[in-house]
Amino acid sequence: MDDPEILAASAFRATPEDSDDEGDELEFELMQFRTFGNLSFRGGEFEKAAEFYSQALLLCEPESRHRLPLLNNRSGCYIKLKRFEEALEDTQAAVSIANANITALYFQGKAYEGMNQPDNAIVAYESILARNSLEDVPSRVFTALEALSFGVSCTSTSSTADSSETTSTSTTSSPDEATSMSISTSLAHTDTRN
Repeated sequence: MDDPEILAASAFRATPEDSDDEGDELEFELMQFRTFGNLSFRGGEFEKAAEFYSQALLLCEPESRHRLPLLNNRSGCYIKLKRFEEALEDTQAAVSIANANITALYFQGKAYEGMNQPDNAIVAYESILARNSLEDVPSRVFTALEALSFGVSCTSTSSTADSSETTSTSTTSSPDEATSMSISTSLAHTDTRN
């Protein structure tokens, strides 16, 4: 496998302009860390990806537009690493920024599942349904809710539907790209029952 830093350096085309504006330089550095994180995640190097997202978060102002996707991405890494408490902390911070964010609430549900708190996981998944239009909700949310209603955790065993979707996206995309892809996929598989 190619080294993610080398891939990122060649893939990242933006360069900071000769500017005295420290904000532009911080933005550039933040985006480099995010790009390195995304490439590491795609390569299955979740620990390394989490470190890159952490470095980017250190550069983020509290009101930065980058904070939410970085928290979501890092929580996705923590879930892959089975570091559920840390994932939960990130999802709580992300939900405080955008309380209807599907990715944050979904990862929050996964973190609760990993911590063997199915009732809290159900609350997180149901929050997605309550705060978003049903056509925007990925099928994996319905799969997780259905599994939990039968007493089966999707995090520990990964249901068939979620597993195939996660496997195909986690090796080819970053966590924030995976959510976009799953939303597109879910629209094709939307349940039309009343």
